[in-house]
Amino acid sequence: MHPDFPHVLCLTEHHLKYSQLEKVHIEGYKLGAHFFRQIQEKGGVAIFVHNSLGFINIDIVTHCKAQDIEICALKLSFDTLNIYVLTLYRAPSGNVSSFLLKLDTVLQSLYTPMSHFIICGDININYLKESEDKPTWTTFYYPIT
Repeated sequence: MHPDFPHVLCLTEHHLKYSQLEKVHIEGYKLGAHFFRQIQEKGGVAIFVHNSLGFINIDIVTHCKAQDIEICALKLSFDTLNIYVLTLYRAPSGNVSSFLLKLDTVLQSLYTPMSHFIICGDININYLKESEDKPTWTTFYYPIT
C-alpha cells in the first residue's frame, strides 16, 4: 500500500471480542469505531483510521442487533466537510426488514445537508437472484406531503 495508504480500513466479520480487538495492531492506524457480539460468536465490524486523521466516534450501538444489523460509525471533519464512515454487516440469516429499518434510522439521525456518507460492509443480499428477502426500490418510498 506504500506510499498511498488508505485513510480508513473497514472490517466486517472480525470474529473478535473487545478484549481481543483492542489488541489488534495495524501499523499506522488506530481503532476508531467497533461493534462486537456479546453472546454469539463471529460477526462484528470495526473501522481503523490512519494516525494522520482526527475523527469522532459515533455511538450507534443501540441500533445494533447481532446478525440483523451490526454497525459502527465515525465522523471525519475537514474544514466545512463532514464525512461519516459506516461499516455494517448483516448475517445471511439476519432479518432484512429489521436491517433496512435500523439502517434508515441511523442515516436519518446523522444526516445534515453538509454531510457525506461512505458506507462499507456486507449485507448478504444477492441482487442477481430472485428472493423474497430482496428489497425493492419501493421499500423506503416516502411520499412528499
